[in-house]
Amino acid sequence: MKKISFLILIASLSISAYSQVGIKAGADYGTLSGHDAATYRWGFHAGLTYDFQLSEKFYIQPGLLGSLHSFGFKEKDFIVNGKVNKFSVEVPVNVSFRPQISYLYKTKLVIDFGPYFKYGFAGDKYARLTNVVAGKTEVKGSAFDHSFNNGYKAETVIEGGTDKTFAFNRLDFGINAGLGVEMEKIYAGFSYQYGLLNGEKNNSVHNSIFRFSLGYRF
Repeated sequence: MKKISFLILIASLSISAYSQVGIKAGADYGTLSGHDAATYRWGFHAGLTYDFQLSEKFYIQPGLLGSLHSFGFKEKDFIVNGKVNKFSVEVPVNVSFRPQISYLYKTKLVIDFGPYFKYGFAGDKYARLTNVVAGKTEVKGSAFDHSFNNGYKAETVIEGGTDKTFAFNRLDFGINAGLGVEMEKIYAGFSYQYGLLNGEKNNSVHNSIFRFSLGYRF
């Protein structure tokens, strides 16, 4: 029993010696890929990361982030301008390759790739429109529901037809890819997120987000 406890202690110390907590925050520039009317808008992300060192150059980096994914809509046929804001909790799990490229500040190139899981816990949508059904009006509502808070349904607002769009899924799963530089404990880099699940209900479109991040490892 003492030997088992000793081995567990040694393993715990070994893991802690090759792992570090960090913080990460930055700007997002996102849209819905595959949607003709979607436009880019700015958002943000911030949270914690944790590095597990597998070897001299390879790491596993899970994270726990909060993020705002925002995108806009512009249509010509029925003149609608809108925006959607989705606040989410996300868990990225990246494999990170970090070869040293300079002895100055122990500079490393950082190449990240891996999946992410995301859940939208809050969100809203807003539209200013003119069409023969609704006339000139402004509508608001939850990002995750077809209806608006003033009684309009999505099929009334969007094209005056029966297409139940403008309602977005809470759950997303996708791929991260990133490229950056690490100097001592400071990180700066760009990354891209692409959602593999449908971002909008009843419509085959996907979340698409470009990111710039700054990070610090303690």
